[in-house]
Amino acid sequence: MTAPRTGEPSRSAVAAGKLGILAACLAALVWRAPNLLIWPRFLTEEGKFYFRYAFDNGFLETLRYVQTRAGYVNLIENFAAASASLVQLEFAPFITTYIALLVQVIPLLIILFGDSRVFRGIAKKSAGCAIVVLAPSISGEAWLTSLQSHVFLGLASLLILLENIDAIATARRWSYRILLVVGGLSGPYTVFLQPLFAVRAFIERGREQIIHAAIVTLAFLVQVLVFWHFFVATPAVHGLRRKELGLGILSRVLRLEISAPLLGLEGEGGLVDPLSSLGEHWFLLAYLAVFPFALIDWERRRWRSVDSHLLLFLAFSALTLGISAFSFGIDLDGRYAVLPGFVLLFYLLDNIHAENRRWITAMLILLLSFSLFVGIRNYRSSDSLRCDGRSPTNWRQDVARWRNEESAARLWKREASYRVAICPRGRYMKLQPHNADASERR
Repeated sequence: MTAPRTGEPSRSAVAAGKLGILAACLAALVWRAPNLLIWPRFLTEEGKFYFRYAFDNGFLETLRYVQTRAGYVNLIENFAAASASLVQLEFAPFITTYIALLVQVIPLLIILFGDSRVFRGIAKKSAGCAIVVLAPSISGEAWLTSLQSHVFLGLASLLILLENIDAIATARRWSYRILLVVGGLSGPYTVFLQPLFAVRAFIERGREQIIHAAIVTLAFLVQVLVFWHFFVATPAVHGLRRKELGLGILSRVLRLEISAPLLGLEGEGGLVDPLSSLGEHWFLLAYLAVFPFALIDWERRRWRSVDSHLLLFLAFSALTLGISAFSFGIDLDGRYAVLPGFVLLFYLLDNIHAENRRWITAMLILLLSFSLFVGIRNYRSSDSLRCDGRSPTNWRQDVARWRNEESAARLWKREASYRVAICPRGRYMKLQPHNADASERR
């Protein structure tokens, strides 16, 4: 074993630094909404559809459940809901919430202990973790809920795409493969990156790159078949308003995903409103005009490898265009900006290097610092973070009321509702007791 060069930190010091960063990030995850870990909650479709289906159908059946309003397989949400159905109802939200917490930690582990093309050195690893935790595009409805765990699995897939995987340990190799399988079968974000995995495999021709591309491609085909079945073969299942697929929805999404990572979800309207006056066609043309410059840069490098700058730019483009194309008839909100927001800030970080002119580096650092400042300022401000298992009533009391609903309905000569309160306030899920008469089930 060779000694480290003079001035270089030892391996033990580097490992201690990484563990310290991880501890700080975990503390920040808890600090944002400790109430959600103490009093977990079911959030909207997480309880109303997924957990209700798991409660009625059991663990194995739930793993292949497809929520028709979503139109894609969401394996991580199915697994979380199925696992929650194995415990008493009083403790079920703990299962889904802590699975969501585990998924949110995975990108931090990849950044800190991986070998990325973007996050080289402790300084950039620290900045990358800060982006994952503090990015202002993160909405409260995407925080500590298994319903949005597919967003963070998409982030993990992106980080794997940026990794140097030619000579990695066996355990990490299989971990990445498993993450790509789960991510690809958990929503659309990983499969939106399929062209990038394919391009990387074609250019670099490495064994692991080809395996990754094959995994994501197979997941892509599965999701396409599911989408075709629920949205094309049976269009009546979901009220798709196809007339909304056009430059209107495209430009709204692109503006949201460019401004929210820099100004926050509260401040992005200040940028969106002036841009809307320019016209949707002009905005789209200006956005697409950047592509030739990226292709020129790629040609200059003579296709020797997939550069991280270009990879992040194409990832941002694939995600924004994918979200735009499949957001039929949906009221676009902050959750659609989370993953593209990460990518945009990673792109800024990746362009901070010694080869740049000082004023360019200073501007990028200032822009990234301002974005993280906005994220810190709004870190605990979302109303979604204040909706937990105590709202609108104490969760255990509400479950106890649900258990006594049948006898109470008989006493008061009314129909049993079997409703249990979930978040946000005023939402409920209907759970039929397992010992109820089969004719009463819906």
